[in-house]
Amino acid sequence: MRLSKFTDYTKRLFYFIFGFLSIIVGIVGIFVPLLPTVPLLLFSAYCFARSSTKLYYMLLNNKWFGKIIIDYYEKKSVPLRAKIFSIIFLWLAIGFSIIYLLEDQTFKIILIGVGVAVTVHLIVLKASNDKRENSRSI
Repeated sequence: MRLSKFTDYTKRLFYFIFGFLSIIVGIVGIFVPLLPTVPLLLFSAYCFARSSTKLYYMLLNNKWFGKIIIDYYEKKSVPLRAKIFSIIFLWLAIGFSIIYLLEDQTFKIILIGVGVAVTVHLIVLKASNDKRENSRSI
């Protein structure tokens, strides 16, 4: 009986740590291209649902991220405004990296390939069209 309490506590602790780290990297991903913000926030929600209901509901009720997470879970959709913003910011960051930061042609080609793949993924996702949904997103 005592071992199972320790095991439950350990699992909750690991979920809490991974959820917390995931949310930090997800927030950094807003500003750093190619870090997947939404999947990391979804993973945080998954971890917090198993470790801290308070943090889980705080994330779902968050002013900027809550609606996106709920829509993705329930409807597999992303607000149209978030898709457009993501694609524009992605290509601005890739363009800056290719022009000013990278010298090796191989890395430039890889970066363009990843950018195309991310763009296709975003385009394929269903877009939320409700005005209320778009006004709360990013």
